[in-house]
Amino acid sequence: MSVFFSIVTMISALFLILHKISKDIEEQMVQIGVLEALGYTSRALSLSYICEYILTGGVGAVIGGITAAAFSPVMDTLTRGMMNRDVHTDVNILRILIVVIATIALVTLFALSRAARVKKLPPVVAFRKGIKTHHFGKNILPLEKMRHSINIRLAFKGIGNDLRSNIGLGICMIAAGVAIMFSVYTFDFFKSGYNGLIGVLGMETPDINIIMMNGVNGEKFCDEIRKFPEVEKVLLTRAMGDYVEIKGCNQSAAVFSYADFSLTDNLRLKAGRFPEYDNEIMISARREKTENRHIGDSIIIKGDVCEKSYIITGIVTAMNNNGISVYMTEDGYRRIRPNDRPNAVEITLKNEEDRPAFTDKLTALYGASAKDTTYAQTVQGSLEERIRAKADEKMAVLISQYGVTDVDYAIRIGDTVISGNSSRFVIKEISSMKDFLKSQMASIAVVTKTFSFCAVIFIAVVVAVILGIIAVSAVKRQRREFGIMKSMGYTSRELMTQLTLRVLPVTIVSSCIAAVLSVWVQRAFWMAAFGVQIPESLPLMIGTTAALVLYCLIVTYISAGSIRKISVTELMTE
Repeated sequence: MSVFFSIVTMISALFLILHKISKDIEEQMVQIGVLEALGYTSRALSLSYICEYILTGGVGAVIGGITAAAFSPVMDTLTRGMMNRDVHTDVNILRILIVVIATIALVTLFALSRAARVKKLPPVVAFRKGIKTHHFGKNILPLEKMRHSINIRLAFKGIGNDLRSNIGLGICMIAAGVAIMFSVYTFDFFKSGYNGLIGVLGMETPDINIIMMNGVNGEKFCDEIRKFPEVEKVLLTRAMGDYVEIKGCNQSAAVFSYADFSLTDNLRLKAGRFPEYDNEIMISARREKTENRHIGDSIIIKGDVCEKSYIITGIVTAMNNNGISVYMTEDGYRRIRPNDRPNAVEITLKNEEDRPAFTDKLTALYGASAKDTTYAQTVQGSLEERIRAKADEKMAVLISQYGVTDVDYAIRIGDTVISGNSSRFVIKEISSMKDFLKSQMASIAVVTKTFSFCAVIFIAVVVAVILGIIAVSAVKRQRREFGIMKSMGYTSRELMTQLTLRVLPVTIVSSCIAAVLSVWVQRAFWMAAFGVQIPESLPLMIGTTAALVLYCLIVTYISAGSIRKISVTELMTE
């Protein structure tokens, strides 16, 4: 995103340089003719312009470099918030110097190209303000027989008189508009925190995740959980980390399997439908793009002892596992691994706030998980109770850390035998996916939302500077014309309105083009970066486009306020 905004800023800066130099030469054309008539050479006059803009660009580039160095701690703070760890980046003076030198070089290059126009302006042509031969062209949009506002007609005539500048402004506005709209879309996506990211993960995010011990009857366990009044939904699936090999692809795929995908809430289809039969499968959007697989194509999955073909029925927006997931029914999974059984339970509660109490309830009914028992504290009580607690702790270590499935023990103390087994462990591990995602994504969401908001303000300032310079330059260049119009009875407000209406068509067309391009840029960015497609809002797009057009008109109108300073008496005195 930073690189993207840097490119937009550079495009705007280059346009400003070209526009400013060209308009300055046009404005001072008569003075150029006077100097040439006095004996100054074209080369000397060109050098004066070149030196002026090199000095101005050099000062700006140095100030920009100093500002960049000062901004480095702010970037450290943003990165620190995103990564949740201490970050300190040394200021790269060499990189800043390269940018400063490159900026001055670009200013010099454009100044040379524009100042070369002075050589093509002999005194006679300069005195005529660049007119080499007089001609009488067709009067486009004539003023006679006007039935409506003459200010609108004059404004549209002004557009044709400065067509090249309007084209450059349009290109600049398109780049800035795309950047603003991209930032607005990103801000809107993160407005509710990390919930936007959860929506494109491509996996369920239940309140409680349970991994069962081997041998536990998953269907029976789920039926028991569903009877609790706090529970809204229970899904039986497999723990994350289950991968399969795809024939013809060197990248394995994370598998998500459910008996009925219609019960899922967070699997967002980009296209197609959920798999219903054992020979159907869904793939992620990134896999669709990188492997050129589409709905209706076949995909071959390598199983334990055989290979099975599946038909692609849908494309899922999925960020998890680097966007390389596949989705199939439980019966479809058993085609390639007939001996595997689901070992994970996903529980969604009616009220998320009841999660701690419900977790305690599960622990009381089914005992602590093997993982939690590993770190059990010293138990007070009789010798047998302490021995059984220590035995449970040892079994939990074997189960949770070494993959042991069943343990039996017998301990003899004199004539007493204390025995037991691992059947009491129903739950191997209990956790919350939402808590994990919150710890990983909450800070990223906050930082990205803040960055997007600041980017909108930054690009808006760039647009204001561009429009302001263009408006002020137009007033200076047409000072005599505006003075004559004032003497004819036009008010300052009418002239300011005319100048504002000149940019209206360019602004509307550029903003509409930017709105369309921003959708393409957003999709390309999210697909390249995360393999997902975030939802788009047509009302937000229309509203942002309208706001951008209105903002440009307001800025231009305010910048044209220098027309008020034009005095007919002062012009006559001059």
